[in-house]
Amino acid sequence: MDHVVETTAGRRAIALDHHTRNGCPGTEETLWGQWLLDPQMYRVIGMRMLTGEKVAGGDSLIATAVVAPAGDRG
Repeated sequence: MDHVVETTAGRRAIALDHHTRNGCPGTEETLWGQWLLDPQMYRVIGMRMLTGEKVAGGDSLIATAVVAPAGDRG
């Protein structure tokens, strides 16, 4: 399996399997999760769940930022 994938945000990522569960509810397909890592910095930029060969759900980190304390409108 190729471990370089595209995230929902359209970025390339390294996919690492982190758990597997047999018998996805209502089907006999295996359900597993993957952490998605930035290929240069190796930071987690998302996750996804797969059944068979199909992506069943997940999320992608679009941006991160350092912000002022809550309520500060400086």
